[in-house]
Amino acid sequence: MKKIHFLFTRLMFAAAFLLCVFATCDLQAEAATKCDDTVEVVYYKGGNFRTGNDYLFEVETDERGDNIINLKTSNDHLKVFRVSYDENDESTSFGIGIWTDKKGTYTFEFDVVTKKGMIKDHKVVTVIVKNAKTKAQLEPCKKVMYAKKNLLGDDFYSLLRIPKKGKLKISMKKGYKLLEVWYGEVNLENSNKYDWHQIKNNSVIKLSNRHYSFHSGKGIYKNELNRMEADTCIWIKYQNKKTKEISSSYYTISKLVNYAK
Repeated sequence: MKKIHFLFTRLMFAAAFLLCVFATCDLQAEAATKCDDTVEVVYYKGGNFRTGNDYLFEVETDERGDNIINLKTSNDHLKVFRVSYDENDESTSFGIGIWTDKKGTYTFEFDVVTKKGMIKDHKVVTVIVKNAKTKAQLEPCKKVMYAKKNLLGDDFYSLLRIPKKGKLKISMKKGYKLLEVWYGEVNLENSNKYDWHQIKNNSVIKLSNRHYSFHSGKGIYKNELNRMEADTCIWIKYQNKKTKEISSSYYTISKLVNYAK
């Protein structure tokens, strides 16, 4: 009975040892090549891609002198090429450029080889290609109302008809929360800066008359950019309720100003 118990104990230790070996091998295999399993890219019709060299898929291996070979794609609408190579002290980094011309889900694959040409890893990457969202789809605001007209609409005031002051009311789309509202006008001493004022939503604002550069030595104003408009900038801070991400958007309301006065 003791012999059986001793044999069983040895078998248990052997099994545990083998599990540790396999786990170590798996960890080493996972660590051999670092890269994402899935990547999302956006296709813009008209030839402007956020892909290619603008979207670089990064790969890093655990040894100096490694290489990648046998790059293949699942579809003719997806093209991939190795576009960069960098040897580090104990690793090798690659950049794979991704080109696409159609919305869809594709894959590409490649082998990682050692300096001696031995295949050490194989990777399959999923590429999800999405159509670009329009400006209207990306807009977080439902309406940006000034003096009862929507700044985002087609019937907003012309420069000749815009009121000098009016209520500013921001309405957000579903899924967004308005956090802060600011309006600003150009700084008199530095036209690259703005003087900002925080207000409550649905408050009355007065449009700026400024688009000058102030010269304190001579005490005069100069129309630095040779424009007829003065700009009032609206800045809002908002939160995506789902992701909790906080972002900002800017809007500009312009009016004509007589600089000769």
